[in-house]
Amino acid sequence: MESQTNWYDDKSQHSQRWYKRLKIAQVSLAVLIPATSLLPADCAKWAAPIAGLLIAVLEAVQKMNQYSTLWVAYRATAEWLKHEKYLFLSAAGPYKNLSESDRLIALAERVEEQSLCDMLKHALLSPGTTGAHDPEDDFKEPSIVLGRDASIANLAWQDLLNPFPLVITQHLSIN
Repeated sequence: MESQTNWYDDKSQHSQRWYKRLKIAQVSLAVLIPATSLLPADCAKWAAPIAGLLIAVLEAVQKMNQYSTLWVAYRATAEWLKHEKYLFLSAAGPYKNLSESDRLIALAERVEEQSLCDMLKHALLSPGTTGAHDPEDDFKEPSIVLGRDASIANLAWQDLLNPFPLVITQHLSIN
């Protein structure tokens, strides 16, 4: 479990670093665009468009790799694993009044369930897996909701109250 927590922590830090690098580069280029008017005319006519083009490319890289979203998702999972570890070690929450072997089984089941949800989330965040996006879908009630404690048999809209929900909308396809 410690290795899983470390993996999610490392991935979160990696995504955070890349997100911040790309955003700092974008802001730096945007700030330089007005300064290009001070350049000689031959240089100025190319400098501003090139800076604008680079800003667009950097934003495309960020959107394609989902650094911002993955940073938060990996951090949330790392923190959940830490929380689960402390509940297990203190025999609290879902581990209360269970024998050692039952606590280990419960821990394995809960961590595996969380891992499954994380794999599905990652599949949804990966480029090319969501198909065409219709903005109207953002306002529709999801047809399927999977949460950390939800099972396929009892999926419900109320599972959105779960701290780690995964929403799969009506028009979403996973390749």
